[in-house]
Amino acid sequence: MWEGPDGDVRHDGPVFPGDPWDPEPLAVCRPADLPAVAEAWERAAPLLDTLRAPYAEHAEDPRGWIRDFDQFAAFVQEWSVPVEEAARRGWGLIGLR
Repeated sequence: MWEGPDGDVRHDGPVFPGDPWDPEPLAVCRPADLPAVAEAWERAAPLLDTLRAPYAEHAEDPRGWIRDFDQFAAFVQEWSVPVEEAARRGWGLIGLR
């Protein structure tokens, strides 16, 4: 958390509060850090398809909530939309599952 324009509450605690092995963590990215995340995605996006074979070998799970590489790629690409928009606006980002 951070101080907002009206002096909102700040929180300098952990980025992933609670048990790090919890399958449903809260992810927080401060406004100052988000442009670097957006830039990293711009560099990584064209390389996403190179993960197809390793994903099939190591992560594919037909019974999982993300069953195959195409669903994984769609999920990652959909996350780029709020990341890029928040970076453009100078906002932070909170991800909940």
